Amino acid sequence: MFGFSLPKLILTIVVVVGVWYVFKWLGRGDAMSDDEVEDKGGAKAATKSVDLVKCPTCGTYLPAGQDHDCPGA
Repeated sequence: MFGFSLPKLILTIVVVVGVWYVFKWLGRGDAMSDDEVEDKGGAKAATKSVDLVKCPTCGTYLPAGQDHDCPGA
């Protein structure tokens, strides 16, 4: 009853592979929605790098070309 047999082994492999493909298919929908978010300027687009410049007065790093009110000035 609890012994190994070829049909049980094949059925187990088929079930494991089937479950793996189902999760892979479900995960593909999430990956597509992440790409759509990136194209529309959502959260993924916010991870792009920005060049920073150090303020000579207070030492704060700011995006290049941006002015700020320096507390030390």
